[in-house]
Amino acid sequence: MKMFSRIKLTQMMCLLLLSSRQFAAGVDIIFSPRTGVTEIYTDNFSILSPPVNFTKNGLGTTVMRPSDNVGAGIVSGSTTINQGIMELDRTNPDANGNRTLPNGTIDINSGATLRVLKSNQIGDSTTTTIDAGTLTFNASEYLATITMKNNATINGSGAFVLNGTANAGLVASGGGNAGTVSATFAMASDYTDGTTASSPRTGNGTTPITVDANTFVTISGAMTTGLESSPVGSM
Repeated sequence: MKMFSRIKLTQMMCLLLLSSRQFAAGVDIIFSPRTGVTEIYTDNFSILSPPVNFTKNGLGTTVMRPSDNVGAGIVSGSTTINQGIMELDRTNPDANGNRTLPNGTIDINSGATLRVLKSNQIGDSTTTTIDAGTLTFNASEYLATITMKNNATINGSGAFVLNGTANAGLVASGGGNAGTVSATFAMASDYTDGTTASSPRTGNGTTPITVDANTFVTISGAMTTGLESSPVGSM
């Protein structure tokens, strides 16, 4: 068994394969691809106990693509994207625990981008902060509170719903222009009924939008009553 507390990956690669590794609690993985595209796969990957934190530096693109037979993805704690692009592209992330980024926190910082290429890549109770960065939904996604500040961007051809925790919502903070939402913003979901662990919100599922003093946010995309064909709740 190999135990690590901190791993730095700085060299340019075309493929990183993590196989049959076990990580101890509190591991920090710091990945800094300089250019190009790096695909991160996992196979028979296990985590002794959380958190396993991931930091993306460097201007290159990192594609997170866990194998379908490994359960949870690489990260079980925080994900921080400081530079470049990170893409989430797991093929069959069915259960809430089998996500590319299971429940934790995501920070997308200035100039960095997180792209969700397929549905159900992020744990439903994940909280996300976008500070002058970009979150792109190219598929439908369920998650918890998103905080936007310093001209953050939520875009893409997909849709998102914030129903992963009881009080999840959109927060605009920091003063001035918090950002722009052009992806489809769904107020509720078929699963927003309080009956499942991944959708604890009860009531009508209406999503709060909180705007701090002296702050504004622009919602230019569609706002819909629900993410699926038979939505619960209303705007």
